[in-house]
Amino acid sequence: MPQPGDSDELRSRVVVDGVMDLTLTNDEVKTLRWWLRDYLPELKFEVARTDAKDILHILVQRRTLCERLLHLLDEAFIQG
Repeated sequence: MPQPGDSDELRSRVVVDGVMDLTLTNDEVKTLRWWLRDYLPELKFEVARTDAKDILHILVQRRTLCERLLHLLDEAFIQG
């Protein structure tokens, strides 16, 4: 079993063609949705007040990822 520091071995086991499947329990989905909803407003605030373009690019990527994950989790929660 890969350890947290074994990122190359972990990556080769869970990522196929750049895509990762992730299985979550209902409780994990609820927790992740809560975490993303809690974190997203802070991240949006950081994006709005950041002037450094290199940092802004990273923050926008994070915001986009959080919004996409939250959308997918919301859809799964509604359907489940």
